Amino acid sequence: MFTRCRVVGCSRPAGARTGDGLDTRFCRSHADHYARHGSPYKPSYGAREVNPYRVAALAWLEANPNDAYVANAVGAYGRREGNPEAVADYRRRLLSGEIPSLR
Repeated sequence: MFTRCRVVGCSRPAGARTGDGLDTRFCRSHADHYARHGSPYKPSYGAREVNPYRVAALAWLEANPNDAYVANAVGAYGRREGNPEAVADYRRRLLSGEIPSLR
């Protein structure tokens, strides 16, 4: 019943079969991908697809600094920025310059 991962082309055993969790549908790799992205089948969006939206969002934020929601979000980010434990790993790499910024 829990023999193989349900993703077409994946021959790894399902997590429940290996004792690596209770997932009866997907292997560990596809279960993690499903948890992060909402689909075990759809690949992650690449930077080429995401960057136009990031640029548009940044432009909107800069154009609306007095909006209550913008002020709240920017203030919350400022509080997180001073606390390295609260910043996710990808943000740490971005802030350190390991990942190039859009600016």
